[in-house]
Amino acid sequence: MKHQGRDPKEAIVEQELSSWFENEIVDDSLTGYLLTRVDLSTDRSHLTLWYLPPEGTEHGDSAENSTDAEVQEALAGHKWEAQGLVEEILRKRPEIRWREDRGAENKRRVENILEELREEQGKDG
Repeated sequence: MKHQGRDPKEAIVEQELSSWFENEIVDDSLTGYLLTRVDLSTDRSHLTLWYLPPEGTEHGDSAENSTDAEVQEALAGHKWEAQGLVEEILRKRPEIRWREDRGAENKRRVENILEELREEQGKDG
């Protein structure tokens, strides 16, 4: 029986792209953005890069007044660089798609609400 788990190279790709996104991209439109995860298709032809906007922003409108269109344009501008990094690992150049990680955004909101509730309980009790 074949193992149906995560592609072993996907973890390496995720680590390399996370480091690249955090340390090498110099783009004011992407200041404060985080790469949260990557999803590699089973045939390695598509790679989805999930990102999280800075805290306090709603769906791509950052505190620095970058619009969603500016963010999408900035991400698209780094597509070839990302593909090159991935090609070195996979020996294949997958199509890259950028997606906002709404799940991580919702998790952050819930954590903030819980923190506020803990602070209120500390003040009251």
